[in-house]
Amino acid sequence: MNIFHLLDVSAFHLTAIIVLASVIVFAMLRKHTDRPQNKLFLCAVASLMLQCVFDLIQMHAALLVDQYEEAKILLQIGDFGYFLLHAFLPIILLFYALFVTRRYYRYNNLQRFIGLIPVAIAEFLVLSNPVLHLIWGYNENFRFERHWGELVIYLVSLIYFASAMGILLFRWHAITRRRKLVLCFGIICILAGLVIQMLLPGVMVELFGEAVGILAIMIAVEYDEDLLDSSTSVGNRHALILDLHASFEMHVEFFAISVQLRNPELVRRYRNLSNQELIIEISESLKKVCPRYMIYRSTPATFLILLERTDRGEARAMAERIKNQLLLDWSADEKGIDLKFQMYLSEAPKELARPEDVILMSESVLPDQEECVVLEGADLKGIFDQAKLSEVLRRGIEEHHFKMVYQLIYSADRKKVAAAEALLRLHDPELGDIYPSVFIPVAERIGIIRKIGEYALREVCEFLQSDIPDSLGIRFIGVNLSIIQCTNPDFVPHVSAIVQEYRIKPGRICFEISETAAAVDYRLLAETIRNLKDLGFLFSMDGYGAGYANMYSIFSMDFDLIKLDRSLLYAAQESEEGRVVLRSSAQLIHDLKRKVVVIGVETEEQLEETKTFPVDYFQGHYFSGAETREELEERDVF
Repeated sequence: MNIFHLLDVSAFHLTAIIVLASVIVFAMLRKHTDRPQNKLFLCAVASLMLQCVFDLIQMHAALLVDQYEEAKILLQIGDFGYFLLHAFLPIILLFYALFVTRRYYRYNNLQRFIGLIPVAIAEFLVLSNPVLHLIWGYNENFRFERHWGELVIYLVSLIYFASAMGILLFRWHAITRRRKLVLCFGIICILAGLVIQMLLPGVMVELFGEAVGILAIMIAVEYDEDLLDSSTSVGNRHALILDLHASFEMHVEFFAISVQLRNPELVRRYRNLSNQELIIEISESLKKVCPRYMIYRSTPATFLILLERTDRGEARAMAERIKNQLLLDWSADEKGIDLKFQMYLSEAPKELARPEDVILMSESVLPDQEECVVLEGADLKGIFDQAKLSEVLRRGIEEHHFKMVYQLIYSADRKKVAAAEALLRLHDPELGDIYPSVFIPVAERIGIIRKIGEYALREVCEFLQSDIPDSLGIRFIGVNLSIIQCTNPDFVPHVSAIVQEYRIKPGRICFEISETAAAVDYRLLAETIRNLKDLGFLFSMDGYGAGYANMYSIFSMDFDLIKLDRSLLYAAQESEEGRVVLRSSAQLIHDLKRKVVVIGVETEEQLEETKTFPVDYFQGHYFSGAETREELEERDVF
């Protein structure tokens, strides 16, 4: 081997070292070296770099062995180091693949020990080679000779390497077509380098091929930007879902700690931060307590921390440390605004049986607390129920489990149909019928009330397009609104666009706001009502007299109709005072030029109570119950 040929061969090794050094630098700059698999990957890269160094030593020493006695020592050191690391690298890659796919936890200690036996045999052959010469040796001229043990080393390496790549390609939840293509390219490079060097011993490209393969693994696996939240560098929702599925599949026990921010908007404004800056700073507070790779941002205002292979005591201690750190970092002065947050701690799979349960729990709204407490165990029963109902609501939208029924409203002469109220119903295949009083508050909390409201409005518009309302004498239909819908800035143009799409006159739709909602924010509701009434829509207050609003709400909001709460009618049957309240309320509304609607009329006796005061409309089971569109179509025309 001449000096020019040595330089040619060294070029492959030096190029491989540059590639591997670049990989290490890139990994360190990203600062994502905290996971066990990250550390194993860096170990694999460092091992391959050392192989290149030892191979360079032995190549240079081989040129000088005839001239210097010391070169023989360097030659033996180079060969020994090369084979020692060559047998060790594949097992690192296998453990790396097991950690990436979380399959490492699927095996017990005995199974792991058995898996290490082949590499232990290979390393024994390397370590004993200076005495036994089972892998390589030297002739009388101190030239390298291969022995049968080298075949064992390569066979063991091939088994581990094939297992590692197979696990990544076929058992990794996060594998995508792009990642798979990059991994396959890396495998081809590694195999090509090995085959070329076997067929052409003078072209020593094996280590260069392995370096390119390592680079491909970094691009395919370590470069996980699509699994990270762009603002905080913690796991995003997609990463959470993938890791949860892997944990449940591998039967890994873990605790989930949810941190839900309750007033981020107020804190952001007070501290003059952007949304992104606020979330970044909060994530940094969490990172002070637990490693980055344990943290996920499941929703814009919710972080989830997963603690694996720990007991409840340690998990509870971690939750307390997180709480105390957030209180320390985000407590304001006396005039400022503290960050409000609430937390829960739950165990999987004991309490959370599926990945979906963990996601639902992280999205469920916890009950308001004056102080932050970590809820767990029995304290979370209501949250579990709410999480189940949240799933039912989402499924109801996707699978069309909602339906609309209508209760007719009669004019004061009690003989003619004048209007109807649209009532939304939900029938779940598992839970059966679920009424609005149950599912509407949950829909508001989890943010799908707008979808439900749009469904209801479209159903009513489609019904008004038919001949049924006109044949029954229905002049308008009441549609219930949530306070969440009314305070949405896009609500008015969105509603107007839907009604125009169906070519329905706005005056045929009467939006209903409950007295409870009207007591929340007079100004916002008054503005919404005014804007919709300018377009021609009608408005009514439902449940007046329930005790939440006062007369100011009637004066400030231009309602067309006021529905007296059924409790007033029931109270009128019980006492003279009740009759006075009912009669006075109806008279006052009538004097204010609003239409009076008495709801909840179920008996002849209740109807008699209404003869002493002005009434414009009646609604109740005495006249008609809730009916489907098909049932209304079969009715006789009034």
